[in-house]
Amino acid sequence: MKKSLLFLRSFGDFTIALGVISKSKSTSSAYRLIASVHLEPLFHALTQHIPTLQLKVEFVDVGIRNKILGAFTNKFLINAESLSELRRLKDVVDELARDSEVMFEQSRRQWIIRILMPSQGCIHAHGNIYDSYSNHFNVDENELIFQAPSSSNRSQSKVIIFPESRKPTKQLGPATVDCLIRELKSEGKSPELAFYKTQPYSADAEVNLHDSFSDLLELIQSADEVVTADSLPGHLAQLMEKPHRVYYPRSIDSEWVTPYSKRNQTALVF
Repeated sequence: MKKSLLFLRSFGDFTIALGVISKSKSTSSAYRLIASVHLEPLFHALTQHIPTLQLKVEFVDVGIRNKILGAFTNKFLINAESLSELRRLKDVVDELARDSEVMFEQSRRQWIIRILMPSQGCIHAHGNIYDSYSNHFNVDENELIFQAPSSSNRSQSKVIIFPESRKPTKQLGPATVDCLIRELKSEGKSPELAFYKTQPYSADAEVNLHDSFSDLLELIQSADEVVTADSLPGHLAQLMEKPHRVYYPRSIDSEWVTPYSKRNQTALVF
């Protein structure tokens, strides 16, 4: 029986899945990929910037708009829309279950899902999420490893720094950013900053503003290296085969470390 895989979580989770699944030899014949409509703008931007991303994804409306499905996250576990979202999701799952096995991307909040639906399978439960997808879709981890282009080691290589994060505790503050800029300039590199919509503070580097996925992807594509405090630019850099460093506050969260960062030890603490 063909399997239907549902994507309902964050943009970063979706990026990880697309990157690994695109390496699988048998996905198209065995899986039906279905995602919430809130992920559709990212998918369309990715297919425009990465022509080799040849995956068919169907989009369904389960009520998610500007936030992740409430039942799947800590931040929105209990909110007024969670129940209606779950009811709509149940309708989607019931329809899919008529002719396919339904799977969720992760095991988080499965106990809530089971209140309204039969037990469903999942791809990721523990460990590193890239490993989970690679094991499930039979993708050799070496296929996710890429060599940094020689230009990244040349002087004046362009480094884009994304200091912002959805979680305030993960953001790189002005002092940390200033240290990074000085460090990169001392290495002969050309650092630039990227902020979402507005510039919150001044720094001794060129500043780029972005307000769409297309803008974000263009910035990453233009860079020789990406430095980020937020997980999404890091996962996009992995997908687009750009060298990257991802900074974590206090300790590295190994669940989300990219294959590039694992191989090159570029998951760091600030």
